[in-house]
Amino acid sequence: MEVAVLPEEILSLICAELGREREFKCLYNCARSSRSLADAALRTMYQYHELSPAFNFTEDNVQQKDDTFERKQQLSQQYFRRWTILWRSIISSSLEVTPTTYKPYCRYLRIIDFRNLSEMLESTHFRAAKRSFYAKPLSRFNHIRQQGKWEMVDTVATINDVGETVIPKAMLLEEISGHLRPGFLTR
Repeated sequence: MEVAVLPEEILSLICAELGREREFKCLYNCARSSRSLADAALRTMYQYHELSPAFNFTEDNVQQKDDTFERKQQLSQQYFRRWTILWRSIISSSLEVTPTTYKPYCRYLRIIDFRNLSEMLESTHFRAAKRSFYAKPLSRFNHIRQQGKWEMVDTVATINDVGETVIPKAMLLEEISGHLRPGFLTR
């Protein structure tokens, strides 16, 4: 029995509409459901990543009125983990080394907000996620500065290093925001 498959253009249109409607759970399920849907769904998820709940992590997004303290903590950690995975996949996909991601996700980006990356790096949650975030192949982005007796993430150096790596590969980029070194953008 032969299974009919919709043309790639139709799947892309369906996924694009889901992205505009912020249906990221649906897109995620589409990406997991079949190879024919995975490319269109993943492309759309990264094109509209700045609208994703994973990208817009705040403690307020996690808070539910009736949740217990333990449940709030668990949800907070889960959302933060998604946030770090999103950034890690964007950065990993831009590296020249053997591909470590399924697709070149950084090429799908329309917008890149380094303020968001800065918030993640400076979050109190990041201390627990730091080791897994900077695991190979991202170890070269682990810039440290001393603040008194404490070692802190050098957010400015990290963001500039990430920018130098990701921006040249992000071919669909329309908008860049955040604190980058003057003269940073390629001409």
